[in-house]
Amino acid sequence: MPKITEAEKISLDVMRRRYLYHRGEGDLLEGTVMLLVVSLLLAIAGFYDPPFKIAAESSVDLVLNDAE
Repeated sequence: MPKITEAEKISLDVMRRRYLYHRGEGDLLEGTVMLLVVSLLLAIAGFYDPPFKIAAESSVDLVLNDAE
């Protein structure tokens, strides 16, 4: 694995402090963890850069027939 740069160490430390700060008030929802932790980790790891692409989930339509 490649060595972590000093800038990456600083970013990870900031992420850790933010997470602990917000976690101090109680449990965090998945969306909050995504914003605070996962997004930054993906950026540091280069997963927002080529050859990777972000893909959203496909939408689903649910149609019910209540005629009966």
